[in-house]
Amino acid sequence: MSLFEKIVNKEEKISIIGLGYVGMPLAIAFAKKADVIGFDINKEKVEQYLKGIDVTNEVGNNKSR
Repeated sequence: MSLFEKIVNKEEKISIIGLGYVGMPLAIAFAKKADVIGFDINKEKVEQYLKGIDVTNEVGNNKSR
């Protein structure tokens, strides 16, 4: 089985390093079809994302969490 098939079958994950203006929209797009792990060194940014607040204004807020 190829890596692509494992990702699609959710046997493997995609990792996104840096959740800024490019990384967060990329993570959101991949998460529609695969499991994604996002990493960023900015603790405050990650805390805002976990609250459903998009600090980059690239993907929108999700305050229903």
